[in-house]
Amino acid sequence: MTSGCSNAEAAMDYLSYSLKPENIAAVAKATGAIPASEEAAAQIPSFAEGGANRIFMDFSREYAVMRPETPAYPFIATEYGKAVQDILNGADAKSTLDNAVKAIDANIKSNGGYKN
Repeated sequence: MTSGCSNAEAAMDYLSYSLKPENIAAVAKATGAIPASEEAAAQIPSFAEGGANRIFMDFSREYAVMRPETPAYPFIATEYGKAVQDILNGADAKSTLDNAVKAIDANIKSNGGYKN
């Protein structure tokens, strides 16, 4: 939740609701995603202990790298993806990455800046 949220109580209500294991399980079932919690996985037979897809959950817990905890992540990921494609298509790596950093910094600054 951002510091400028105009209805923090409603936002917290939504977060509390959406983070219940049964709701996490429902989203995982609907999207085919790996459940985000053990409690949710227990509600999906294929991801529960001994389930056919449990190996994917175990593998992701062992080796996955979590995305940065920032609301800027979608913009960062998009800019990085564009930069990688440009570099693969022959663009100069240094200037392409420098431009991506400038765009990311400008986006973060326009949305309130870095918070420590």
